[in-house]
Amino acid sequence: NYGLAITKTAIHQKQMFWMG
Repeated sequence: NYGLAITKTAIHQKQMFWMG
């Protein structure tokens, strides 16, 4: 699902933000 892919990417970016 395209929407799910966007959500997954957003979550990944958020995790990277907090780890950074």
